[in-house]
Amino acid sequence: MESDKKENSSSKRARETPFEARNIFAAGFNALGQLDPSHKGDIRSLQRIDQALPQAENGDFGVFFAGWGSAVFKSSHLLICRGAWTYSQDIVNEITGAGPRISFGDHNGMIGCLDDDGGLYVLPESSTTGKNIKPLIFESVPDCPRLGLIALAGNDQVAITFQQAPKSNLCHIAEFGNIKKFLEWYRDPSREGNYPSQHHMIPGRPKQLLANAATFTLLMEDGNCFTWGDSRHQTLGRPINGEHSIPADKPGILDALAGLNIVQVATGGWMNAALSQDGAAYLWGSGSPGSEHILDCLREVGTGEIALVNVCEDSAEPLDILDIAVGNGHAAVIAESGRVFVSGDNSNGQLGVGSIDDFISNWQEVERIGGAKSIVCGPKATFVIM
Repeated sequence: MESDKKENSSSKRARETPFEARNIFAAGFNALGQLDPSHKGDIRSLQRIDQALPQAENGDFGVFFAGWGSAVFKSSHLLICRGAWTYSQDIVNEITGAGPRISFGDHNGMIGCLDDDGGLYVLPESSTTGKNIKPLIFESVPDCPRLGLIALAGNDQVAITFQQAPKSNLCHIAEFGNIKKFLEWYRDPSREGNYPSQHHMIPGRPKQLLANAATFTLLMEDGNCFTWGDSRHQTLGRPINGEHSIPADKPGILDALAGLNIVQVATGGWMNAALSQDGAAYLWGSGSPGSEHILDCLREVGTGEIALVNVCEDSAEPLDILDIAVGNGHAAVIAESGRVFVSGDNSNGQLGVGSIDDFISNWQEVERIGGAKSIVCGPKATFVIM
């Protein structure tokens, strides 16, 4: 009896222990109220935007999708969309209980997501959104392929990987010309004509698959990075001509990052980034193609080359980087002690530093921001999770 009392008391204390709430700060383009629904003006200094969002007691709270005209926030299984589309929806696989894991979309907003079990949810083209509407439809049936990762590029190209068996060491990648062709294949893979436009195989197991304007970046669990797609603006980060070069439309390894134990990649616009286990960050591509604006760290980078990101205080040693994100022409990092540094396009205030300058070429610290845990960039916005 006494042990039961102790157990009940312990359980009660555990339930009463407050969870660590997370706060979301944001800056940038807000014409559709996707950051702050209370007004439609740009936000040029980072401000807290999560006051009306429900917190998940398991700490699973943050930005799930950041688009041009909408943002989707995730609180455990609950997705809340602000901006051009507005809805709130619980995503729970009725069979497995799996929740949302990976989002994909275009400039209009999030088109769909994968759950933890590889199930696919898609927004119907004819969907009308609003309060209490559930726009995402569960597409998966027992015969559907089980997807591992998915990415949608700005040119409508889709790339996917498949779930691998625990001991499988071969990654299969399928590509489709657009989201419609992907869905036709997914719903009926055996139907004549429903074929991927390309199929690739890479040794290993995939960790991240991302897309920007017109290229894909794949990070493997062993730390190797592969890129393929449109080779303009140095966005592949590797040579495509030469005796041993891989063509642009095939996944080619980034030799410049080989052996650096890359643990994270980020991408946006025509720019890509990678973060190594020892806290070094790398950038390649072009922040603002066709304009005179160039990030200082990319100014001397040649074709097929990758730049090391140095975020320093005065003449001190470069700070270790903990997280990195890339938007359409701007980039943001979290450095030691959770400090946030930003660089690039600031035409909508997306750097969050309060400046009226349209572009900041060097890394500038966002003042009064410390203890940041993660960072996300949309095309014209920056989100900091505290």
